Parts: sequence; structure tokens; C-alpha cells
Amino acid sequence: MLLSFVRGAPALLIKKEKTLVVGDLHIGLSIRFKHSGIYFQGATERLAARLLDLYRKTGARKIVMLGDIKESVTSPSFEEYKELRSFFGLLADVEISIVKGNHDGNLQRILKNIGFEMQVQKEVFVGDTALTHGNAWPSEQAMMHRYVVVGHGHYAMRRGDRVEKVWLVSGIGRNMGKKYDKYNRLTKLVVAPSFNELVIGSPISDETKGYLPLFKNDVFSFERSKVYDLESRFAGTVSEIIRQD
Repeated sequence: MLLSFVRGAPALLIKKEKTLVVGDLHIGLSIRFKHSGIYFQGATERLAARLLDLYRKTGARKIVMLGDIKESVTSPSFEEYKELRSFFGLLADVEISIVKGNHDGNLQRILKNIGFEMQVQKEVFVGDTALTHGNAWPSEQAMMHRYVVVGHGHYAMRRGDRVEKVWLVSGIGRNMGKKYDKYNRLTKLVVAPSFNELVIGSPISDETKGYLPLFKNDVFSFERSKVYDLESRFAGTVSEIIRQD
């Protein structure tokens, strides 16, 4: 497999290109909690430290962030500006590519204002892997790749009295040919969990199919998706997990 889940972490490695991929950082989320009287002091610094530690341990040479870098949808507050500056300052020596998510309005300008010149793109291509956020349709070019990796869905699974983040790996659905004239018939969709420890996600259910247009419109098969926990253990298919609940 060209991709490998980083065991114990919501991150994956594109092996040959030594690229670490993480999704849905939601920098500034701890500020929203603080305004509700819940404090996660140092949350952004810990987020950056965890990412930097994985970057070093995996031997990666580059990081791709799958969108929703910030929590605010458009303009961040002064506090969130500070969190963004702190986060990217701690990763200043790392080559980073950013995919634009639905929370990332004005992100490129915001990063420039705090001293970081980075391109924010709809899609990033690394070897035979296409990386995009997941809230919008991937391009036909993306669908020609062996893997399409997205975030946005924030999928999770109930395990006893806990809710845990999970990965989804999905094959082509019945409507792929209706949406795309050209596509790789072997392509797999990989849905990443949020890298932010404050975001667990929504347990898999019939309703969560609609979180991604690729699932909602049966371009990839939601029900037959394979589910893996953060230890890379196979937990069953989506349909099996829904039946168990």
C-alpha cells in the first residue's frame, strides 16, 4: 500500500514521498471553549508539538494539511490570530502544503499578515495520491489518482462507553460513472479523522452518510467502507457497525 496510517495517531504517511498528512486542525477551537468557561490551556502549542513529533518520528520531509486549519469560517478574532501565529511559528522549519477547507476563508491572506507565505490550494497531488478537503467535489484530475484522501467528515465509532476517531477506506460507488467521465477504476477514498484532540467526531450512522458529497451521491460506497481505529485495526464495514448500534 502506498499509504500507511501512523499507528496511534490521526495521521497518515505517503511512504515513497515521505509526506505526512493530517486533517481538520481547527486552530482556535480552544478559544470557543474558553468563552464557554472550559479551559484547555496550551492546546495549540500541544497540537503543534504533537505534529512536529510525528513529523520527526516518521522521517517525513513534508506535511500536507487537509483543510479547516482554523476554527473561524471567515475572519479570525485577535485571539485566534495569536494561536495561528504560535502554531505556524513552531513549525517554521517544516515544508507545509495547505488544502483549503470550508473554515479557511481568507486563510492565505491571514497567514501572510502574520508572516507566513503559504499557498492555500483546492487540491494537492503527491505521487499517486490526491488530497482535498472533502466538502466539495474533487476534480477529474484528482479522480485519476490511486488514492483520494479527504477530511471534513469527522467520523467516529462507539466502543463501549467511549467514542473514538476512525478512518474510512472506501471503494467506488454505483454513481461514479455518472459524476465523472474519467476516473481510476482502482481508486480508493480515504477519509481522515481530525488531528485536533478536542474534535472526536460523530459516530457512524445512516445520517452521517450525508457529511461528504462523495458518499451522499454514492460516488464512493459509504455502506461498504472499511473502518479502522487509530491503532490501524479493522473494526468492520460501515454497514456492520450501523447494524451493531
